[in-house]
Amino acid sequence: MAKKAKTELKPLKQPPLSGVPNLRNAKLDKYAEAVGECRDSINDATREIKGFRAAALKEMLEKKISFWSHGGVDFIVTPGEPQLKIKTHKAGSAETGVAEGDGAGAADETPGNAESDETPF
Repeated sequence: MAKKAKTELKPLKQPPLSGVPNLRNAKLDKYAEAVGECRDSINDATREIKGFRAAALKEMLEKKISFWSHGGVDFIVTPGEPQLKIKTHKAGSAETGVAEGDGAGAADETPGNAESDETPF
């Protein structure tokens, strides 16, 4: 219901012509604009992910790491294949075998695995 209120409060980018209200449906216009904005956000996120994916692949190849898992995201590089595969899962799922808040995942902070000062954020 909150999304409906959001679209009702937002004025149209292209308001209907005065004197011709029957030719346009203001609700459909708002929904169309909202869908267009969502699609723009998705496209922007897709471009951003491609950049992070390329940077992660480069880092993994430089450090000769074939698997990395953090925050429910697994990075996998198959030997001889310069391509990054990404799998996502919920923390504590059957794939990881570690329950959320278990503390077993905290062992990743070894000197060889410590994050460098170069972060993408």
